[in-house]
Amino acid sequence: MGCTATLNSYEGLSRLYIRPALGKKRLNRLSPTDVRRFLTDFKTACLCCLRGADTERPEDKRVCCAVGRCCKRRPSARTVQYIHAVLRSALQQAMREELTRSRRRRRVR
Repeated sequence: MGCTATLNSYEGLSRLYIRPALGKKRLNRLSPTDVRRFLTDFKTACLCCLRGADTERPEDKRVCCAVGRCCKRRPSARTVQYIHAVLRSALQQAMREELTRSRRRRRVR
């Protein structure tokens, strides 16, 4: 059960925070500066804004940044660590896969 819970947790972090912030950037164009900027912005941003929660509420139910009143709820230090770990793991896996493909292409030639 622990493995499934971890996978679900990582998927949720990726879907809620990483993909919206970095998902439009091509992987081969993603720089260390982009990653550092994302992590810095993530640490200091309001959770409602990061999730887009307030903008999804009906106009009369909005209470945070969508109406100019930030709730000031920030991600916990542990959430920031998880985000960093998930992102690092995904980027390392992408590099391993690309290296594997490159080696295969070299062998075929």
